[in-house]
Amino acid sequence: MLPAHMVPSAFRRWPALPLTANGKLDRRRLAEAGAGEEAAPPPAAASALEAEVAAMLGALLGTGPVDPAAPFFDLGASSVTLVQLRNRLQAECGLTVPMAEMFGRGSVRLLAQWLEEAGAAMPARPAMPRAEAVS
Repeated sequence: MLPAHMVPSAFRRWPALPLTANGKLDRRRLAEAGAGEEAAPPPAAASALEAEVAAMLGALLGTGPVDPAAPFFDLGASSVTLVQLRNRLQAECGLTVPMAEMFGRGSVRLLAQWLEEAGAAMPARPAMPRAEAVS
């Protein structure tokens, strides 16, 4: 497993890598070609539960929004990340998810569908207490 600073933030497929006249990789042209490109935003979540699970996973990975249909491990998650996600679902949402389901579902979308079929719903967030009573 790579340290976080060595994990690529994006991948790009090239038909052929740019080469110098000597046949070596032209790093300058490579950097110029990728400069200024913005990654496409992930597809919209199909439900509030799916959006919440995707946000939790993105926060754990430190990547921001994640594609709900992408496999956990393709997003950079590890088994430890899935344990952290399960614990966060329990602590913040009151949702109990067996680890077998975390691994078996494989993506945010499939996990959220399983939770919805099991009757789970995102609980309403508690209101923030006021410093003074409203009259």
